[in-house]
Amino acid sequence: MIRLRTFLVVGLLVAFVLAGVVSGFASPAPDGLEKVAADKGFGSTARTHDLDGSPVAGYQVTGVGDNRVATGLAGAIGVVSTLVVGGGCSSRCAVAGVVGPGRRPCRRASPHPGRSDGGRRHGVHQLFVPRRSPVHALPAHVKLAAAAAFVLVVVSTPYRQLWAFAGYAVLLVGTSVIARSRC
Repeated sequence: MIRLRTFLVVGLLVAFVLAGVVSGFASPAPDGLEKVAADKGFGSTARTHDLDGSPVAGYQVTGVGDNRVATGLAGAIGVVSTLVVGGGCSSRCAVAGVVGPGRRPCRRASPHPGRSDGGRRHGVHQLFVPRRSPVHALPAHVKLAAAAAFVLVVVSTPYRQLWAFAGYAVLLVGTSVIARSRC
């Protein structure tokens, strides 16, 4: 079983490699919004915004000579800032008693009035719903890998392939139905 700390460290390393290294090799072609604006003829009406002169404007750190390094540094700054904001929000929630071990996210009436634990088993989160289905029986890493692969397939599908998106919807509904069934 993978420890939480190992999982977080590996995830952070993957985020830094993707944002700091792989992003330097991204296509210099215009993104989807710029392409649509050019195709529809309103690309010339674009104006600069208030943050255009910021240190990471245009997904590059200003003042760095190499474009790949400038893009990688901007990606790494993005990862760090996301980590700081997300960590700050989650620690604030833990301090406020919204989440955390032994804390209930909200005050609601106990489904079992005679029990002081609100009807929950010790160590089980309040939102946990015990189910036995083929989907729930899969190991967690298989479900995470399947979800990541599904996201990659969906975002790499050309937007004009409507039949593919209909298939994705059927796949999601089917998975949901199977997850609600009993073994």
